[in-house]
Amino acid sequence: MHRSLEYTMYDKELREVRDKLESLDQQRLEEGDRTKDFTIHLSTTANEIKFLERDLKELEIKTSSTRSERDQLVEERQLQIRQRAKTELDLKDLDEICNDDLAQRVHQRRS
Repeated sequence: MHRSLEYTMYDKELREVRDKLESLDQQRLEEGDRTKDFTIHLSTTANEIKFLERDLKELEIKTSSTRSERDQLVEERQLQIRQRAKTELDLKDLDEICNDDLAQRVHQRRS
């Protein structure tokens, strides 16, 4: 009877240990699946970051080029504004000279 009791206790402990091992094995599998999912997500995110950084670099280059082009156009516009103002002043001066000359001729004919 003593051996039967020992065997029953041993069998019970063995089943409990097996149940715990099975539970731990199931947890390990679930954690492995979660780790795999996180690894895939991390890899996908890293690729997205790489593409976004490349796109950002391209946009920074385009922005720099656009700013440079804008600055050049602003300079050209300012130059054209100055040239127009000078031309208008020259035209006004010539108009005054013509008017003065015409006035002198009219005055000379009357004299």
